[in-house]
Amino acid sequence: MLNKKVLIIVGIAILVKLKLLNLNILGVEGQCGVCNTTIHYACLSKTQFARCNDTFWDLTTVDECPKHSVCNLSLPLKHQKTPCFDSHTHHGEIVKESCKNEPLMFKLPKLKPEDEPAVGQCGVCNTTIHYACLSKTQFARCNDTFWDLTTVDECPKHSVCNLSLPLKHRDKPCFDSHTHHGKIVMESCKNEPLMFKLPKLKPEDEPAVGQCGVCNTTIHYACLSKPQFARCNDTFWDLTTVDECPKHSVCNLSLPLKHQETPCFDSHTHHGEIVMETCKNELLMFKLPTMKPEDQPFDPTTFCSDRSVGLFPHPTNLDCSYYVRCFVENSINMGAVLMCPGSSRFNPYKRLCDISEKCQT
Repeated sequence: MLNKKVLIIVGIAILVKLKLLNLNILGVEGQCGVCNTTIHYACLSKTQFARCNDTFWDLTTVDECPKHSVCNLSLPLKHQKTPCFDSHTHHGEIVKESCKNEPLMFKLPKLKPEDEPAVGQCGVCNTTIHYACLSKTQFARCNDTFWDLTTVDECPKHSVCNLSLPLKHRDKPCFDSHTHHGKIVMESCKNEPLMFKLPKLKPEDEPAVGQCGVCNTTIHYACLSKPQFARCNDTFWDLTTVDECPKHSVCNLSLPLKHQETPCFDSHTHHGEIVMETCKNELLMFKLPTMKPEDQPFDPTTFCSDRSVGLFPHPTNLDCSYYVRCFVENSINMGAVLMCPGSSRFNPYKRLCDISEKCQT
C-alpha cells in the first residue's frame, strides 16, 4: 500500500515537472515582435531586437545580437544591456529564441540624436509641430511620438529639414538654408536622404471598403496595397507582419472576417458580388532596404576630448552663428553646440558672440 502511494506521489511529481517543462518550452521565449514592457525590448527575429517606447518598438534602434547568441525576452537582463543570450551558457541550459524567423531584410539607420538643441533631434518627433526629420531633406508627420512611415516626404531643392524653427505659415518643416532672417539654417539630421520611400497611401473615396493604409481597429488589420495587408498594434501597422493575399483575392477592410484569419477575399465569391479592394495601388515595392549609418556627423564631445574648457568656433558652420562649448562633467571632457543670440556671430579671437558685419574665420 505504501509503495503504491509512493508511486502515485512520484507519478504526480513527474507530471507536474513535465507540465512545468512544457510551459517552459512554450513560454520562455516571449512573444516575437511584441514589446516586453518590463525590460522595454522586442525581438524582431532570431538575432534582431529593438528598444520599445511603451508598447511600440522604435525602428531607429533595430540592432543585432552578437554571433552565437539569440534574442530572448523572458530571461532577466541583470548585468547585460540587451536581450541577447548565448544559446548554450545560461545556467547550462539551451536558450530558445523568441522569434523563429531569420533576420529581417531591413535596418533603419541609427539616427544619432544631435547635440545641437537649436536644430532639434534627428529622427525624434517634435511634439509641438508634429513632425520628425529623417535626413537632411526628408521629414515625416508624427502620430504622438511615432513618425508615420506612410507620410515620408522630401523638402524642396535648396532647403533643409529643421525642427526648431516655428512653422508659422508653412505646412512642413522645410527652410531655405539661407533665407531665415539672413542666417544659415542648420539641418536637424546630418545623414543624406534615406534610401526608401513608402508610397503615399491615399485615402479611398469608398468608405465601404475601408481606408487604405489605415488600421481597422475592429479587425486589427490594415490594407497596404491591393493584395497586401499587415497586423495592427493599436492604430499602427506592424511592419514585421506584412503579408500577401492568395492569388485572385484582394484585401478588404469592411467585410467581417468570421471564419477567416486575414482580410483577404476572393474578388468574385462573397455572396456572388464583386469584392472591391481597399487599396488601388499595386504591390508595395518594399521590404525596407538595409540603411547605412550616418557618415561621421560632427560630434562636439569628440571635438572637445583633447581641448581645454572654453568656447571654440564650430568647424563646419560657415556663418559663425554656432559655436562649441567644451566643459567637464564627472571628470569627463564633454562638448555641446550652441547658437549665438539674435544676429550676433561667434568671434574666434574674443571667444564670444559679437555683433559684427561679417563672419571672422
